[in-house]
Amino acid sequence: MPQKGLLILKYTYGEDGNPYSNIKVGKASGRVYGTEDAAVVETEQIVDVAVYTFGGQQIERRRIGAGTTRIPLPAGFYIITLGGTGHKVIVK
Repeated sequence: MPQKGLLILKYTYGEDGNPYSNIKVGKASGRVYGTEDAAVVETEQIVDVAVYTFGGQQIERRRIGAGTTRIPLPAGFYIITLGGTGHKVIVK
C-alpha cells in the first residue's frame, strides 16, 4: 500500500520504445546526429523538434525550418524527436 504523498507511475512500453520513455523511436522525416558540443538536425520541411535527456526531462522544444539546424548541447545521451518520432543521439 502506498504511503501518503508517494506517487506511483505506470509505464507502458512499446516495441520501439526504451525503458525511460514512451517516445516512439524510429524513422522520421529527417536526419539527426550528434557532433562535438551539438546535435544536428537535417530536414526537408518545417518540423517540431524536442530534445529530451535519457531520463525523460525535456530540455528544449522548437519549430525548425527546412535545412540544417545545429542545437548546442553539453556532452551526453539524448532523444531528439522530429514530429513525434524519436532519434537516439550522442553528443561528445
